[in-house]
Amino acid sequence: MTRFFVFAIRFFFYSVLGWCTEVTLKYIHLHRFINRGFYTGPVLPIYGCAASLVGFAVSGLFPRGSSHAATFAVSFLVCGIVEYLVSYIGEKRYHARWWDYSQRPLNLNGRIWIGNLILFGLGGVAIIHFIDPFLRGVLGAMSDTAVIVIAVSLLALFAVDFFISHVLIRLVKIGGGAPDNTEAIGSEIRLLLSDKALLRERLAEAYPRLFRIRRQQ
Repeated sequence: MTRFFVFAIRFFFYSVLGWCTEVTLKYIHLHRFINRGFYTGPVLPIYGCAASLVGFAVSGLFPRGSSHAATFAVSFLVCGIVEYLVSYIGEKRYHARWWDYSQRPLNLNGRIWIGNLILFGLGGVAIIHFIDPFLRGVLGAMSDTAVIVIAVSLLALFAVDFFISHVLIRLVKIGGGAPDNTEAIGSEIRLLLSDKALLRERLAEAYPRLFRIRRQQ
């Protein structure tokens, strides 16, 4: 059972690390902060998912340990598949593209491109051969109780963030215009959170039954 909680902490660690990396790169490129991804909190689950799948794939294919080149190849392939699927599913579910590489060379339907895949390969090497051993050592030094408490707390925060983010995205879509990229959606969400009257109006449109019940009370 403790292995599950270790996995959960590892998942969130890489989700936050991925968010920090993307925000930093965007800041260097655009010189301003942009909250990346679907969630309102500092987390990009696609990175946690990719890191976990890379770990499973490498340990499954190379139970006695992999070379840096083998880890790079597995990470390149696994992360490419994950990024493509997340882009496709996200577009079908929310009618928005969180990233678009159409203007980049050697891209596939604008969902993945060679530059990112190379970075993912290098990131996989860093994770499997350097970061993961250190992280597992830190978690291994903790008591089972501490690991469980941390993991359950993170899972609870993630559940709340997922709910809030889902509601906010729905409210943005109701407002019309249907922005189709991360930055535009982020701007709409910030506007909603800063304008209480607009937020209440969108909530009433999204959940008319709930507001009708509140009026009756």
